[in-house]
Amino acid sequence: MTATAMPETRVRLRRRDREQLLRDAWLRHDALWFGYVSEHLDDKLVNVGNRMIVERLAEYEMLSLMRKLRLWPGNGDAATLKALFEIGIDLYQTRYSPVEIELLPGNCLGVSMHDCWACKAVREAGRLDRYRCGPWARLKGWLKAVGIIPKLKPDPGLCLALQEQGAEEVCRVEVAIPLS
Repeated sequence: MTATAMPETRVRLRRRDREQLLRDAWLRHDALWFGYVSEHLDDKLVNVGNRMIVERLAEYEMLSLMRKLRLWPGNGDAATLKALFEIGIDLYQTRYSPVEIELLPGNCLGVSMHDCWACKAVREAGRLDRYRCGPWARLKGWLKAVGIIPKLKPDPGLCLALQEQGAEEVCRVEVAIPLS
């Protein structure tokens, strides 16, 4: 029996498709990890660890992005942070949970997340009543990276969608940006 050679084909993914596949794989990893450890460890330990890791990773994400862009928004201008965070959202955030940022009076940002993928995954696993919101830890990490002590209003503890009970699947926080 002779082996036949496969014709050489070059299949290329578009850059955006490749990036989305990587984001999707990371989300799957995150969901599988959280599901596994939450079955084997104390809920408090899992929640604290998850939020801490997300926050530290986010700080790394934003510092890396700022280095690459050679942008150091140290003046406390909400419009500059909005532009920087929108680049971060485009790069790091999944399409499954769209995030919007708006400028608010008083040098504040309003940040909204629609259809939170983490909330959906934890709800499907039957653990939403014990889940402490992890996705907002990313915003906290980004704020730390630019030198702002993160103070979200409200500061999510339990999933905001759970607290709203039946409200539209939109979580919203506000961040006051201190002027330097």
